[in-house]
Amino acid sequence: MIRRVKAELYKNLLIMKRNHFRLFDITIWPIILFFAITLFLKYVSPSMQVMTMAITGLIGWRAVYHLQIESNIMYMEDYWSKNSSQLLVSPIRLREMLLSGVIAGSAKFLVVAAIYLTMAFFLFSFKIPDIFAFALAITYLCLCGFILGIITFALVLLYKDKAITFSFMIPDLFVLMSGVYYPISIFPSFMVSFVHILPTFYGFEILKSMVGLGTVNYPGMIIVGLLWSIFSLWFLSYAVKKAKKNGSLCNF
Repeated sequence: MIRRVKAELYKNLLIMKRNHFRLFDITIWPIILFFAITLFLKYVSPSMQVMTMAITGLIGWRAVYHLQIESNIMYMEDYWSKNSSQLLVSPIRLREMLLSGVIAGSAKFLVVAAIYLTMAFFLFSFKIPDIFAFALAITYLCLCGFILGIITFALVLLYKDKAITFSFMIPDLFVLMSGVYYPISIFPSFMVSFVHILPTFYGFEILKSMVGLGTVNYPGMIIVGLLWSIFSLWFLSYAVKKAKKNGSLCNF
C-alpha cells in the first residue's frame, strides 16, 4: 500500500513539474489572493484585529481548498489522459488514491501557509494570537476539506468533467458561506440557520475568536463534523457501486 501511495505522489510531482497551472496553484494564485485581500484592508481599515482575521481566514481557506481538490485532480488527470482503463487494472485502489490526495494536499497547503505567514510577518508584522486555537482550527478545516473532497470525488466518479467544474466551486462556496471575514448575521435569517450545518463554519469561528470576533462551539463542531464524515463515506460507497453498474467508473 505504501509503495502504491508513493507512486501516486510521484506521479503528482511529475505532473506539477510539467504543468505550470498546477505549480501556480501553490505560488502565483495564492499570492495574488493574499495581496488582493490584505492591501484592500490596509487601505480601508488599518486595524490589526481585522488584518489578523483576514490573514488567518486566508490560511483556513487554502486548507479547505487543497485538501478538497487534490484527490479529485489526481483522478481526473488519469481521465483526461485517457488512462482510466489502465488505472482500473492496476493494483492501486480508490482509498489509496484518496490517501495520496490527502498527503499531496497537505504538503501543498503547508507550502502556501508558509508563504502566507512569512509575507504577513514581514509586510504587516503579523503574529498568531493563539497558537493552540490556530492549530485546532486549521486541523479541523483540513478535515473539512478532506470530507468535502470525498463527496466531490464521489461526484467525479459519476459525472467526470461536469463534476470537476463543480468541485472547484465547492470549497469557495463553503468558505464564503461560513463567514470567513464577516459575521454570518449579515446573511438573511433563513441562511443563518443553514450555515450552522456547514462544518467549515465552526473552524472559521475558532479563527475569528482569536481576535474576539467569533464564538467557539465545540459540541456543534464535533457533531456536525461527525455527521458529514458519515455522509461522505456512505455517499462514496454509493457512488462507486453506481459507477461500476453504469460504466462511468471505466469511462464507458
